Amino acid sequence: MNKKIIFGIVLLLSVGLAIYGYIVLPDVITVQIDLKGNPSNVESKLLGLGTTFAISVIGAIFYYFSEEKGFKFLSISLIGIILSVITILFNI
Repeated sequence: MNKKIIFGIVLLLSVGLAIYGYIVLPDVITVQIDLKGNPSNVESKLLGLGTTFAISVIGAIFYYFSEEKGFKFLSISLIGIILSVITILFNI
């Protein structure tokens, strides 16, 4: 696939998940759980979603501008997207 298409898909997914999470999630979200499954660390919605959004977008930018195939940067983007999905699912 073309790098522009992959970059666009990752960017759209990241923006879509961030907007959806901002609309649906409460003002304070759980970002870390302990071994028993109880919330152990909470953050504001903006900081929690902004971090996962930044991870995926920065990875996508590095992927797009890398001279090589850049799969390590694409994997960073995918990790950011997966973290966004987990954050949303755990806090709904």
